[in-house]
Amino acid sequence: MNDSAPFNPAAARLDNETEAALYDLYRAYFTAHEARQWNVWETIPQTTEYADAPSDALVAAALTCYGAELFLPDYMTTLLMHTRSSRGRTWYVTHWCYEEGKHLLAIGDWLIRRGLYTETELQNRGSELLENNRWHPASIDAIALYADAVLYEAQELTNYRTLRGLAVAENDTILTALCDHIIGDEAAQQAYFVAALRIIRERHAESVDAAIETVVAAHGDADAARDMINHLSKANL
Repeated sequence: MNDSAPFNPAAARLDNETEAALYDLYRAYFTAHEARQWNVWETIPQTTEYADAPSDALVAAALTCYGAELFLPDYMTTLLMHTRSSRGRTWYVTHWCYEEGKHLLAIGDWLIRRGLYTETELQNRGSELLENNRWHPASIDAIALYADAVLYEAQELTNYRTLRGLAVAENDTILTALCDHIIGDEAAQQAYFVAALRIIRERHAESVDAAIETVVAAHGDADAARDMINHLSKANL
């Protein structure tokens, strides 16, 4: 895969049967999302009184989750640009961005409610992070971007489960409830990316395998990355 090659606006599109299956997968995800829909302010009770300030470990875990979500503009523009000719995949990305944006909003509001940051301080923190850092994918190949997303979602699940454990230990019921909803979203998102890879691999196995190898090579823990992606993308075919 040559990331320096000229941009091909139709590169993501696969055969008609695969594209139809990917679009059906997107529609199924959209329908299932309605069953787990939640509201940042109305679903979660906001009246809890806190006896103690959150621990440094809890704050650090929350900021880890918040920081990852801040790169949503990078994820969104890259995935939309390079999957744009695949209807099911690109429209899924628009929905995925909505969900990730909701997670960012929820964690940001928690940080403000706990008196850790003001809205202005969070805005400045985000601006500084984005001005000095940028997310770079392992490859701009449309299939590789989805393989990369499997690993991204795995890390998100780990981060939010860590945050939830600390929230439970400190009896922060609001953050615990938020994490429960976010973890449900992230697990569904990862399942979608895995299912999409499985669909593609039915007719384009070599392309999926090559994408996996590219993503694996870009991650420091190559063995763990290879085992994870191979298991998730090839199981139950």
